[in-house]
Amino acid sequence: MNTKPSSNSNYRFHLSLLHPRHWLIWIALALYFIFTLLPMPVIDRVAYWLGGVSAKKNRKRFNIAKTNLTLCFPGKSTEEIESMVTEHFRSQLRAVMHYYILWWRPVATIRKIIHQSGFEQVAQYQQQGKNIIILLPHNVGLEFAGVAISMEYETATPYKPMRNPVINWMVAKGRLRFGKKIFTRADGLR
Repeated sequence: MNTKPSSNSNYRFHLSLLHPRHWLIWIALALYFIFTLLPMPVIDRVAYWLGGVSAKKNRKRFNIAKTNLTLCFPGKSTEEIESMVTEHFRSQLRAVMHYYILWWRPVATIRKIIHQSGFEQVAQYQQQGKNIIILLPHNVGLEFAGVAISMEYETATPYKPMRNPVINWMVAKGRLRFGKKIFTRADGLR
């Protein structure tokens, strides 16, 4: 396995991100930014609606989730499973719509929104000079959990680069905002 050190400088803004082939993404991000100026209940209603649309349109992902949940909950009816999958899509879209909080809101605001509990053991182990690995489930609130931890502790986290370089820059910038170190599979795990 390759064990070269992670280079967070790979995620700095480059002029190539302004190439005309990326203009639609920049326009979408600008519209998203304007959208985030709306009240939170409006954003949540739109996310709820978009999540329902996404569940209907993305049949491949819907069916994968449905199969997995059917295997996990054999006693549930097809309707119950489909309702769970649709709610997952809605929660996922809501989480994505809330990324603006992590990307653009002041740190003081984020500290008011994110509530931490159960970190006493982390502090205890740190005082003993021990390194700590925190395993987070890959779920809809993952970005917020990572921020909650990295706002208080020095962290390093795996990162899978996005295909679109503008989105990749934006997401990586959001993760790096709180002093987090990120590494890819190419960087190695050590």
